[in-house]
Amino acid sequence: MTTLRQPRVAFGWMVFLLIAVVGLFYVKWFPYDNRAFVAASQHSIGKSILMGTAASAPKPSWQAALDYAMASAVPSGRRWCSACCSARPCRH
Repeated sequence: MTTLRQPRVAFGWMVFLLIAVVGLFYVKWFPYDNRAFVAASQHSIGKSILMGTAASAPKPSWQAALDYAMASAVPSGRRWCSACCSARPCRH
């Protein structure tokens, strides 16, 4: 009984580690893979989500903190509606 259980536990750990590595690659490393090459060639990764097109960062405030949190929580192209603070993309 114990000799049969050990390979199943080891297999379970290997599957868990495989899912963890693939998951981390997909959500943490893959989205930024192209940015490394862009940064190396252009010495920039694009506009700042903190400043946008402004010449300087906004003054510290709760609204600035909320705007930054909303901008950094969602991948570019899909922004949350800060007017209604809903947990869905804004359709306005």
